[in-house]
Amino acid sequence: MKSLKSLLVTSLYSDFETAPKALIVHISLLVCAPACFLLFWVNYAYLSPLLSALLLLISIYCITGLVFIKKIPFHITGIGLCSLLWISATDNLFEGAALHDQGLVIYPIFILFAGFLFDWRGAIPVATISSILSILLVYFGYQTDLYVTPYIPASYHLLTLSILFIAFGIVTFFIKHTWMNMLNNIRTSYDLTLQAMAFLLEHRDQETEGHSQRVVELSIKLAQEFGFTEDQLRYMRWGAYLHDLGKIAIPDAILFKKEGLDENEWKIMRNHPTLAKNALSKIPSLQPVLDIPYYHHERWDGSGYPEGLSGLQIPIEARIFAVVDTWDALTSIRPYRDAWTAQQALDYIRNNSGILFDPLVVSRFEKVISDEIMDK
Repeated sequence: MKSLKSLLVTSLYSDFETAPKALIVHISLLVCAPACFLLFWVNYAYLSPLLSALLLLISIYCITGLVFIKKIPFHITGIGLCSLLWISATDNLFEGAALHDQGLVIYPIFILFAGFLFDWRGAIPVATISSILSILLVYFGYQTDLYVTPYIPASYHLLTLSILFIAFGIVTFFIKHTWMNMLNNIRTSYDLTLQAMAFLLEHRDQETEGHSQRVVELSIKLAQEFGFTEDQLRYMRWGAYLHDLGKIAIPDAILFKKEGLDENEWKIMRNHPTLAKNALSKIPSLQPVLDIPYYHHERWDGSGYPEGLSGLQIPIEARIFAVVDTWDALTSIRPYRDAWTAQQALDYIRNNSGILFDPLVVSRFEKVISDEIMDK
């Protein structure tokens, strides 16, 4: 049986940074849905109409979030859940023992939840200030006799809670800062490890020196023309480093054969994207990079392999890399031929636009490569 994390998160958010955040939201939905419904069911006769409605609304919201878990971004779901819990906690203080109420424990949890869930720098200050505003609202609400209760909040309670919330926000900030530094170190380690693997693969396949680094840099520049995010660019880089990983399992007699390959040998050679996919799919944090190693030999007209995809069926990362990889291969010296000139290589790519390559990618590649040539 698959673990809870595998069922809820791994298939949706394989990124080692995103998966923990998604898991926090999904577990929260699973816990809050039955808990809020039971609280509503058991106490609806004693609660105000507003708090009863809020508890029922949170339960319905959580169930909806679980049903549409694949369609609604987890951070959007998290914002809604945070807002509903904050409103409910504040209303509960009015109905309960004000600043003496045990429901105050929700606010530190709210600060921690918001701090780790959202990458926005202001998430922790906003959560902390919102918590303080809540207790201010309760305090002045009771002091102005808007609510009649034997639990009149003392001013030192307000000051104490405010200091505690601020202290908790500061601690949460430094914990998150340490965590982010750890993730940055992991990213750097991945980059260095994959660069080393690319270097070894390059020499194993007898590629020209620097091939891997050149295709990585040019792929990133072209991907930026398509508005890739920072995370997408990182996975683009990692995928480019590993684009020929599967060739490590191809027999030397086939990989280094100078004569043309026969049908059976081509069948083995064309299996290298599948070999790469099988290897990388076992590493959850590398699943987002699979598109390039597995699909970069697909062609716009459907004549490629291993799936025979065509047009927009081919992932954009693979369509971008196919053009870049072809460019670098043509303009590099190989044992069996001299390097083509930049103009010859560009003409070849243009002539195969709409046949082997995505026309839009080719169009934007021309702009990028023109800038490259001018810079040199």
